[in-house]
Amino acid sequence: MKHITFFLLGMVCYFASIAQQKTYFDQKGNKATDSTSAYVYRTFSKDSLNPTYFKYAEYYLKGDVLRVSAFVKTPHVVSSVVGQKLAYYPNGKLYTREQYNQWHQLTDTAYQYYQNGAIESIKVYNPEKKNADKIEYILLQDSLGKKLVVNGNGFLRLVYSDNYYESGPIVNNKKDGQWTGKYMKDTFVEIWENEELVSGTLKDSSGVSSTYNKDNYYLEPEYPGGLNTLRRNLGNNYRYPSKAMAEGISGTVIVGFIIERDGTMSNFKVEQDLGHGTGQEAIRALRQTSQKWKPGIQRGKPVRVAYRIPLTLNLQ
Repeated sequence: MKHITFFLLGMVCYFASIAQQKTYFDQKGNKATDSTSAYVYRTFSKDSLNPTYFKYAEYYLKGDVLRVSAFVKTPHVVSSVVGQKLAYYPNGKLYTREQYNQWHQLTDTAYQYYQNGAIESIKVYNPEKKNADKIEYILLQDSLGKKLVVNGNGFLRLVYSDNYYESGPIVNNKKDGQWTGKYMKDTFVEIWENEELVSGTLKDSSGVSSTYNKDNYYLEPEYPGGLNTLRRNLGNNYRYPSKAMAEGISGTVIVGFIIERDGTMSNFKVEQDLGHGTGQEAIRALRQTSQKWKPGIQRGKPVRVAYRIPLTLNLQ
């Protein structure tokens, strides 16, 4: 009898063997068709000294210089890092040194360096704590050694992407005072007190302003009836592919998608596949749920949110 189990927090997958193959990616992290359009390539291999995990390495194509070195729990899933992860600049100098726990969360002390070798930041991650207490900023400085934050106090600039960044003062590792930033084409000004948002004003590209507070600062997307209903609907919709059943295929399929501003789902993508049609069937089953989500909210406005769901398939 077939069984289909869904896990939204973590995944289990068994691989009988894995070959050390090169997978190519462009500079934005998208999979490249071949080496001619690639910026880096990745390899995964078994390690005799650490048989529980897979060795993950990434190299710059130019010069074959090591870019990333780590161990992962699941091959081809770079987010499943456990233990130390090292990243390097194209010139071979160390960029970051980080530690990850068994749940693949940043933990302990993390170091980041400039290309000239100077320390950019020293942070301590506490994943078991909440909100601001998760990160302690020990030191942040510019490339010339000017200190910006020392022991959780100073002026902090956070860059999430080219189109999303914010900056402002912190006191004892907590936002405190006026923060300003940009998200896509919107700019914002916020007043914080001991890591609690007091008020915020958002201005869009046409100059129209809106206000928000801690109650609608950030809200996760919600599926009608909750995640248990989503799991039940997926289970009812999924049809185990006949080829997968004939081959006795079991393991984990991961599907990623976007929850749009209007609550619809789009951009379905199989992030981890077991082959034999298992990934495409997962997308079909997810599409069949059809119900709109309550969209994610950021700074009072609906936003697009990336989501991923692991589906564990078991024929036993």
